[in-house]
Amino acid sequence: MAFAAAKYLFTRANPDRNVPTMVLEDLETTHPLLASGKDVLQQTVEANASRAHSCALVKVSFGSRDTGSSSVHKHGSCAVRVSKAVKLRANHHVTSREAKAKMDGLIATAKTGQQLRLPKLIVYKLFASLVDYKAAYQRMDEVYLDSSHKDAAASVRLTDNQNIGTLTCNP
Repeated sequence: MAFAAAKYLFTRANPDRNVPTMVLEDLETTHPLLASGKDVLQQTVEANASRAHSCALVKVSFGSRDTGSSSVHKHGSCAVRVSKAVKLRANHHVTSREAKAKMDGLIATAKTGQQLRLPKLIVYKLFASLVDYKAAYQRMDEVYLDSSHKDAAASVRLTDNQNIGTLTCNP
């Protein structure tokens, strides 16, 4: 939702330009947004985005409102930085190497039984209590969690599926 809001603001301000690379920053989730059961039909999700003129930063906040209620339940906020891809690539080789080393270590210890290893069936059953992922969107084969539940990695299988709709950020 944040990328869609930032893309909308950018294209309104710059109708003749392509949308540059977007980076998510300062994500803060204060309360989960649960989309399940009959309550979904009685709830409106709101995303508010603002951007100062000629500023590369879009501030986005998320909330929900029950039908007939004037109060908004706040769920979180973030910022989306619209920037040139060249700037992003400057440190990419360092951060990607560090992230890969951390993921490889987590996966290796999970495969030996020292950390948690959850198969696809279990992962999507757990998600089912919050959201219904249709088969076309179920791309995680396994999820690996450290024992403190602070770090996670997943084995993700992406396919070039043209039948999943229009995506703001196609994986």
